[in-house]
Amino acid sequence: MVGKLVSAYIKGAAEHGMLTTVKHFPGHGDTGTDSHLGVAKVEGNIEHLRSVELPPFQQAISAGVAAVMVAHLSVPALDNDANRVATISPRVVTDVLKNQMGFRGVVVTDALEMRGLTSIYPPGPVSPTAGPPLTPSRLVMT
Repeated sequence: MVGKLVSAYIKGAAEHGMLTTVKHFPGHGDTGTDSHLGVAKVEGNIEHLRSVELPPFQQAISAGVAAVMVAHLSVPALDNDANRVATISPRVVTDVLKNQMGFRGVVVTDALEMRGLTSIYPPGPVSPTAGPPLTPSRLVMT
């Protein structure tokens, strides 16, 4: 039901020139923690994710959603690294969202000050050796 309603909204918004975003990938409804306050954990196994959490996102992708917001969630069925939440997980973002589900739009993160992220990665200064600065020539969508 959720997927059908989301798809209808996405298509209706597009008909009127609006872009849409779905959130909180890969599914925040089955958690017991508010990710503003701590690391929420999606406990389901891969079968649960494929049958409950991921289908609404797949339907949104099929309907042409412009962006997907990835949540600061621990999802052991997709990435069992305890120090990596979905927003920074290549397994979740690249392998599942982009490669398996075929999403080619904009991927955004939830707010960076949320405890679901900062409890694992405390805020601090950015290293000048972290990589080259972002310039317009480096901002290429894949």
